[in-house]
Amino acid sequence: MPGQTGAGSFNGLAWGPATKVHVSKLVGADDLPPLEVSDTPRPYRDGSWDGHRRLQPRLVTVEYTVLGDTAADYDVQVQSVLDATIPADAESPLLLFDSTRQFNAYVSRRATDYDATHRWRSGMVTVEYVCPDPRKYDANLQSLSTGLPSAAGGWGFPFGFPFGFGGAGSGGVIGAVNAGKWSAPATLTIVGPCANPSVSNETVGRLLKFGVTLASTDTLTVDLDQALVMLNGTANRNSAVSSDSQWWLLQPGSNTLRFNADVYSANALLTVAYRSAWA
Repeated sequence: MPGQTGAGSFNGLAWGPATKVHVSKLVGADDLPPLEVSDTPRPYRDGSWDGHRRLQPRLVTVEYTVLGDTAADYDVQVQSVLDATIPADAESPLLLFDSTRQFNAYVSRRATDYDATHRWRSGMVTVEYVCPDPRKYDANLQSLSTGLPSAAGGWGFPFGFPFGFGGAGSGGVIGAVNAGKWSAPATLTIVGPCANPSVSNETVGRLLKFGVTLASTDTLTVDLDQALVMLNGTANRNSAVSSDSQWWLLQPGSNTLRFNADVYSANALLTVAYRSAWA
């Protein structure tokens, strides 16, 4: 399969053609993760009512071939693999497929063997990675920004005459393309000043609005995957999410995102950071 013997990395360990660590076997990276199905049996009829279908955590097993010029060099190479593949509370990027795709993973198992025939100059290290988020991501992080539209959602006082009604003006819109085939989360970063900002995904018809007034020194960060809202990186503001808001993800293909607020401010800014995703 393409990329099996290519370049990759995890937690400071790099492997590939320019190193003495190579991937000799890869399992689970292209498999469909387990699927949670919540279909409901139809009473007195055949089949079931459609429910949600969600991907469960993914297991990726990588078998590394480790080579050394001497027994001492082999020990050094093996130790570099062992140092990088220790359990941790947080996930790290696991880059595969010549480093064009990545998972977020932690180490759950590891086994180390050597080839006695070659007197400790080659061997295998097999590592099992757990990916709580089963998506396969593009290694390239997209970051797109826009200001508020020149005619924002609310009115500021005083305003002059004549004035017009109509569209959003020149700003406020981001075209986010998820080049993958699975829904992708994103991180929204809103910088003030603005009052009651909102971000909608018009492609899926969902709006997130926040009942909060941001000063020019304030930043509101919205993690769409964790459904988490933080003010200035320290204060939870999930309570600011309006009752009619709906969480959304980036769908495969083009997504039209719209940024708005009650009153226009030239310095308000929305940044959307995301990676395309595959199952």
